[in-house]
Amino acid sequence: MNDDTLKPSEGFDYYAPETVFFNSFDIFADQWNELISGNSDMGWMDHLLKEFGKFERALFVSCGNGWVERDCFQSGLIGHATGFDILPELLETARTEAAKIGMPSTYSVEDGNKIDLPEGGYNLVVNNGACHHIAFLDRLLREVHGALASDGLYVIIDYTGPHRNQYSWTAWEQIIKANATLPEEYRTALKYPHMPTMLALDPTEAIHSELQLDLTARYFDFEQHVALGGGLVHQLLFGSAGLLANQHSDANKLLLEGLLKADVELTRTAPETNLFTFAICRPKGTSEMPSQEQLDAWTEEEIAREAYAEKNNGRYYPANALELLYHQHALETTSLSHQISARVLERDAALQAALQQVIDSKPRAKAYPVLREQAYKIRDLGRRLRGKEKN
Repeated sequence: MNDDTLKPSEGFDYYAPETVFFNSFDIFADQWNELISGNSDMGWMDHLLKEFGKFERALFVSCGNGWVERDCFQSGLIGHATGFDILPELLETARTEAAKIGMPSTYSVEDGNKIDLPEGGYNLVVNNGACHHIAFLDRLLREVHGALASDGLYVIIDYTGPHRNQYSWTAWEQIIKANATLPEEYRTALKYPHMPTMLALDPTEAIHSELQLDLTARYFDFEQHVALGGGLVHQLLFGSAGLLANQHSDANKLLLEGLLKADVELTRTAPETNLFTFAICRPKGTSEMPSQEQLDAWTEEEIAREAYAEKNNGRYYPANALELLYHQHALETTSLSHQISARVLERDAALQAALQQVIDSKPRAKAYPVLREQAYKIRDLGRRLRGKEKN
């Protein structure tokens, strides 16, 4: 694997309309607003506009279909949007929709791992769920630092949780316990994120999410830094369309309030379980920047890290205990299923041979019509079972 291949598999859809996340629920969206702006009715865009005014030149990292910059433009936050993404089909949508609302914009197909940004070209750079997909993250953050005007802002609304969603024992234990308390119709069929599947479907997902904030601090000062939580509810509410549709019933309001309280408490008592972050960052001045020697060392470190992953089928770290346990369980379950199927087929074959003797023995079959009828039924059942096994 090399950085040229680090993009979603063919047909992978980030914008599937049926996808439900925990912040799709009003109570969690309001909580994010409250944490960011102090007002449950004021989202991050209006918060920026209130605190810093309008930004004429804004860059959107890995912008996808452009919905974030369109919302920023329509809220009055930005004057001109520049966006890049590795998927050209998403940019076609971005261009089309920008034209519909009259938003001045520039879009280009670029790989965030390799892009060269113009020096001081922007006074706002937005990372909305983007940088957790970047392999050469240190390189990109340096580019973003250089692309900002000295008084510009870099804004993060992103997943900053564990690498490739490999949750800690603490977090996963709390998720399992909370799931068991939910009404049966809203429980999630929990599966620990399967690394081989993630690597096959989208090798960029959460590729260096665990490094993002530390790497950002190399080049930026945090003016505002908010832990948005999600350590509990990100898994529990993912895909919960039924609960979302009925989120305002009295019973479900109480249920969601309880989940919110539990998620907040988990973030408070185990801050390492936090999954999402909002931050407003200012670029460090020239005198505060690391030495060239340090920058070169970080570059070499990043190149070596990616080379290591390329030689290890995309893996950067050894499997953790939970991954090993779940993987072993899956192997044992599959093996047991195969063993049972083999024994059933073996027994069935022996039974069929014995029954065939009964069926072929016409005098005995005539003498025992009930036995003959049952023999035919068992034979036909065996044939159906074998047919299913082959399929």
